[in-house]
Amino acid sequence: DILNNRNCPITFNMEDANHFAHPHSDALVITVPICGIPVHRVMVDTGAYSSILMLRDFDKMGLDPAEIRPCNDQIQGFNGSISKPIVEIILPVRFGTSENATKLVMETFKVMDINNEYNAIIGRTTLYKLRAA
Repeated sequence: DILNNRNCPITFNMEDANHFAHPHSDALVITVPICGIPVHRVMVDTGAYSSILMLRDFDKMGLDPAEIRPCNDQIQGFNGSISKPIVEIILPVRFGTSENATKLVMETFKVMDINNEYNAIIGRTTLYKLRAA
């Protein structure tokens, strides 16, 4: 697939910043197709190593249970608490908005049963694959 090997930069210009007061430290929150399903409120977190998918959203996606793997990792939260993912799954995530400027990344998501305002978190593993870290 030619799109998978293409170098597609993700860029922002001054027009993109018109709605923000500067300086700002807002979280980067995007909508991104995960497994072809648009997932809203996805936080891009450069401080997170792993990518996380919330259990409530994982359940709504109706994914094939055969793709699920056990996960023995532990994840440390912002407040220092340790949480254990329920399972992990590798899913395709497509970044970009036009047909000729997208990048498909296969990412391992840790599925977590936690109360969070975001539906998913994109961590450094994905950013490295996008060459955005």
